[in-house]
Amino acid sequence: MERDEEETFLSEVVPVHGAPLVLVARGNGPRTPDEMLVLASGSGQVTARIPLDGPHGDLALFPYDYGPADDRPVTAVADVLVARTRLWSISADHLTAFALDGEGIRWTWRSKGTVVGVFRHDTDVVAVSKYVAPDDAGSGPDGTVHVHLLEGSTGAVRAVRRLHGYQAGMRGRYHLDREGHLFHTSHEGHHLWSPVQMFRLW
Repeated sequence: MERDEEETFLSEVVPVHGAPLVLVARGNGPRTPDEMLVLASGSGQVTARIPLDGPHGDLALFPYDYGPADDRPVTAVADVLVARTRLWSISADHLTAFALDGEGIRWTWRSKGTVVGVFRHDTDVVAVSKYVAPDDAGSGPDGTVHVHLLEGSTGAVRAVRRLHGYQAGMRGRYHLDREGHLFHTSHEGHHLWSPVQMFRLW
């Protein structure tokens, strides 16, 4: 990656996506934002800088110790980078598509809960989300998990699938294969659910 003409000081850089290269950068200097996403072209030139806190809300990228690519909270499709975002005034997550060339936001999709997985599937984006009931409902998460297939270029919903047999609040790792199988693994198990699950989506 080429060095910018203006001096930039960074205390930490963590890759969160490859092809295109996307980094979480922690700034350490008076002219450097505290935290941002840095997008780079194949030649190593910076094409966009996205602050973790901006008009789009907060980028939900934590924690920084990412595992395999399937666990990372961003994906790229067509000419956009799709990331989880959240506005402080709204309890549900968004997916926001940022132009890879730095030309701003292309589209935003709002879930009804917490997005726990974001994947690329051909030219589309797959979002796995857990429904969270409003605070005044008093019921908390109800275990409803939906998978939305979004058009990569516009964010329009192309298909929705509800998953059954999924325990609310269960954490783990996700993998989506080319045939549309979603795998979920967890170190937790119970007589009501398995620590290894596979769902045929489409």
